[in-house]
Amino acid sequence: MLIKYKLPLIIVVLITVALSILSLISYLYISNQLVEKSKAEVQRVMKMEAQYLDAYVASRKLEAIYLSQSREVQQAVRTFDEVKGEANAYTHPRLAEINDFLAKFKSSKWYIRDAFLLDSQGVAYGSSEVKALGLNLSDRDYFISAMAGKTQLSNMHVDRVKQQKVVFVSTPLYARDMRQ
Repeated sequence: MLIKYKLPLIIVVLITVALSILSLISYLYISNQLVEKSKAEVQRVMKMEAQYLDAYVASRKLEAIYLSQSREVQQAVRTFDEVKGEANAYTHPRLAEINDFLAKFKSSKWYIRDAFLLDSQGVAYGSSEVKALGLNLSDRDYFISAMAGKTQLSNMHVDRVKQQKVVFVSTPLYARDMRQ
């Protein structure tokens, strides 16, 4: 009689253990499948974000080129060329118009912190930030690249006026009737 009662109990325990093991294996398999799908989804999103970032950088470069060819910037290049020998060339009253234009341009674009023009020595003669006028930026990678004729997204720098981390987009300035 004792064996009769123990046998069903042993069968129940064996079935329970088997089901528990099956559940554990099923859980591990399904969770692994979900992790793999998640990895694939993360990679897909990262690829999409990289494409978006590439497009964003390309559009900022195009915007810099467009700005460098604008009537206002071209006039500022010519004006600076006329006054660069004067003592107050970097703060010359005739250049106030370009500073106003750059300040308006900056305020119309949420993603632009500052906009400025540098002479061939790397000194700012036009800026949306008046404190930057006369500032020498000739050691920066974006200036060196622009002088080499390239439009570039710079490395991260600390802004010398506001002491904030920034990335610059630079492009060479060409007056329509002269080179760089």
